[in-house]
Amino acid sequence: MILHKWPVIMCHCDVNSAFANLAINEFVYLRGKCVAVGGDPESRRGILMAANQQAKKYGLKVGMALWEARQRCPQLEIVPIHVLGRKTIRRMTDTLVEMCYGITPMLDLEGDDGVFSDWTGCVRDFEEAEYMAHKLRLQFYHCTGLTISVGVSFNRNFAKLASDFDKPFGTTVINHENWRDIVWPLPTSDLYWIGPATTRKLAAMGIQTIGELAAADLDRIFARLGVVGRMLWHFANGRDTTPISFKDDKPEMVTVGNSTTALEDMRSLDDILGYTAKLYGQALRPCIGKPSERQCIV
Repeated sequence: MILHKWPVIMCHCDVNSAFANLAINEFVYLRGKCVAVGGDPESRRGILMAANQQAKKYGLKVGMALWEARQRCPQLEIVPIHVLGRKTIRRMTDTLVEMCYGITPMLDLEGDDGVFSDWTGCVRDFEEAEYMAHKLRLQFYHCTGLTISVGVSFNRNFAKLASDFDKPFGTTVINHENWRDIVWPLPTSDLYWIGPATTRKLAAMGIQTIGELAAADLDRIFARLGVVGRMLWHFANGRDTTPISFKDDKPEMVTVGNSTTALEDMRSLDDILGYTAKLYGQALRPCIGKPSERQCIV
């Protein structure tokens, strides 16, 4: 008996400007305007969480302070995240998850607006995977009025990169034949897990693109960035075996973290201790009664 060896095919779906476009769907008066979703514009928690395409043309980015976003785009309409509502966001996420479950039970959530899924054995090849990706995009749009970008590749890292390649509402396939042509010319910051600090360290080494990282001496990368550098070097060379979980698998919680943004400047030790005590209590609360199953680190 001859067993067919299925090619490894991973997929990443990303809802385009999810919160901002969801707000436009919910509030008709926002259509055609520059829209952003964030924290409370009147408090220090006023951080940009999402912006639609019109707003992004003014250089708005996730994590930017809302006062700065307003300076760049004076006509910006800001919707506080609590006004949008958790139920509305959850409905969007659940719709995407259920559609992905219709293809495979191997699925990992990435926040509220992203889903990794393993299509290995569910589709025959990358050609069929591209067809399924197009079908998934259209199905989600017809159900929600929101667009998604879909990336398909032979590993998880490149699938994520592919979903960022053609926005909004695009499908990109990175396969064994084209991955060097697509991936290597891109800046290192486009590679999953590389943030601004690592980008600066690589630039100081004369490494600007993913291709240059792939061609670099591994010992040199390891000496500068340690085990993380070794992992990134393998990613740049197309080697990523990070799995995607079965839908019923629940990873054990080993740590609990907590953070907040102070509403006012903390000017004394008492101010700091007050906030620390509050964070400590909130972080411990999920672990109470199950000390054998969870370990809390504050």
